[in-house]
Amino acid sequence: MTTSRLDRLVVLLETGSTQLIRNTAAQQLADVQKNHPDELFNLLTRVVPYLRSPSWDTRTAAAKAIGGIVEHAEKFDPNAVLDEVPKTETNGHDDAHTIKKEESDLSSPGVDDQLRLATLDVESILTYGKELLGSAGKQYDFKLAGLTAAERLARQKETLTKRLGLGGEYIEDDLVDEKDLSIRSSFSKPNLPTLETTMSMSQEPDGIMRSPDEMTARPPATPGGGELSKRQLNALKRRRKDELKRDNKRFKYDLTSSRTNSIAQIPSDAHPTSTIKEEPNGNSKLDYFSTERNGVDDDSKIVAEFKGMPVAEKSTLVVEEEQLGSEWPFDRLCEFLTVDLFDSAWEIRHGAAMGLRELVRVHGAGAGRQAGKSRSENDRANQAWLDDLACRLCCVFMLDRFADYVSDNAVAPIRETAGQVMGAVLQYLPPASVHEANRILYRLVMQKELKRSPKTWHACHGGMIGM
Repeated sequence: MTTSRLDRLVVLLETGSTQLIRNTAAQQLADVQKNHPDELFNLLTRVVPYLRSPSWDTRTAAAKAIGGIVEHAEKFDPNAVLDEVPKTETNGHDDAHTIKKEESDLSSPGVDDQLRLATLDVESILTYGKELLGSAGKQYDFKLAGLTAAERLARQKETLTKRLGLGGEYIEDDLVDEKDLSIRSSFSKPNLPTLETTMSMSQEPDGIMRSPDEMTARPPATPGGGELSKRQLNALKRRRKDELKRDNKRFKYDLTSSRTNSIAQIPSDAHPTSTIKEEPNGNSKLDYFSTERNGVDDDSKIVAEFKGMPVAEKSTLVVEEEQLGSEWPFDRLCEFLTVDLFDSAWEIRHGAAMGLRELVRVHGAGAGRQAGKSRSENDRANQAWLDDLACRLCCVFMLDRFADYVSDNAVAPIRETAGQVMGAVLQYLPPASVHEANRILYRLVMQKELKRSPKTWHACHGGMIGM
């Protein structure tokens, strides 16, 4: 299968031998968006998964590519052409001075899960919030493996408020709890049979031939008999870890929707029955020039009939409203990145913060706006969206505990990148919201009014970075 130049550029973000090569590939991806404006979501769908890479250089190159791509994207402003015009109506009398003006003084209905800087409960977040460490072992948790990208996003957004500590103490189901340990300790250790290696594998000492099923049910043979050595156990663990990483990358990084009518998803019947297909007309022939696509194409055929042009797959980074141009085109992508800000792995949090920094820096003024609304309504929606993001960044400052210690210094990459995102957000907020954010950060630094004890220096460090 031949790869296109675009595929090779995207792969260079990860496989480039030097940082210069990766940055050059990122710049060329930005040039692709400049020359082909319609390829915005195609490029983002390919580049965004690299923000989850465990390599620092790969995440940096992916963020640079996203920044260059969105710089060449058109800024969204639904009220740019038709500004808000007040509509007046008379009451039917010529000399009447009563005028009916359609105004939207009432605030637009906001989203239920949006946070506000004025009402953010710092005490509850520091007390009950789930701390964000380097890793929590959730990369081996496959509870979300069978869900699509949209279903995983909805599931993670449901638990995000509880993980922040806003709903009280959050108790998460661990992979192994005390109940599992008590159940396992109640059973005695089974005696594993040993395999006699001096004789043939297919013949027992009594001369009885065993079936292949009975042979495969036995434990694997070792050179010296008995249990596996420590070296063999470590090799099996490494192999299993690599398999889990590959599976984890496959279902987490796949941001494109697959065909729902795939042949591989059709379950096979254990006992197939023979059926006779009834044709409506016995003399009917296949129409090789029909453009109807009633079923999937059979890839096993060398020559297949023409069934029309294949339907392009739709990216999960864009919803129908964004595709029609009625909503901010980066709303779906920011939802994914905002949820990833509170992932258990620090690499994913770091990549999400860098992606949000590039998006908000260029297109923060259009966040939350929708077509068909007045200028004042869109301004309030934009302020509410940015206010919510600023609250979540403050939550990162409070809960993040990951730091890299070098000599007598500590480097906190997530908090530092979140501080850069905060700087990009505050340039679009009104002075009142900026003062509210400064008040929250000041409380984190001083920690005088907080009843929580002992005080943590991580939150103090995050507040200083935010300020």
